[in-house]
Amino acid sequence: MRLWHNTEDAPRLPHRVLEGERVEVWVASYPIGLWHHVMVDWKVTHRNGKMESGSVPAFCPKGIPSEEVHDLSLCQNLWLAHLGPFLEGDSVEYVVAGVSCDEDFAPQVFKFTIEEEEKNNHGERPRVRNEHRRALRGSYQHV
Repeated sequence: MRLWHNTEDAPRLPHRVLEGERVEVWVASYPIGLWHHVMVDWKVTHRNGKMESGSVPAFCPKGIPSEEVHDLSLCQNLWLAHLGPFLEGDSVEYVVAGVSCDEDFAPQVFKFTIEEEEKNNHGERPRVRNEHRRALRGSYQHV
C-alpha cells in the first residue's frame, strides 16, 4: 500500500490555517483494497505549553470497492480526515499512517501553526479568491 499526502491531488486544506477553521487532510492510496484503512494521529501544543493528542480515522468519500475495479487507472483511493478547529498560536503535528492486510505503511509526519486572522481597515476579514477549495472552486470566500 502506497500513501501520499500534501500534494496537488491529496492536499491539506486550507494550506494556511486560521483560528477556528477545520482542516481537511486528504490522503491518496494505491492500490485500492477492501482491507486498507488510513489513520491520522495528531498532537497539538498550545501557546501555554499544554499538549493534547488524538487519532482520527480517515474515511473514503470517493473510494471504489475493489471488486468493481476493472480499469487500473481507477485504482486509487482518496481518504479524508478532519482536524480541528484550533486556537491561534497552536502548533499542530500530525502523522498519516495506513494499514492494509498485507503490511503497515511507514508513517509520514506533517506540521503547521495556526496563524492570526488578518483584518482589513474596517475590521473585516479580507476576501480572496481561493483556487484550492474543492467545493468553492473559483469563488470568493473570507480567509
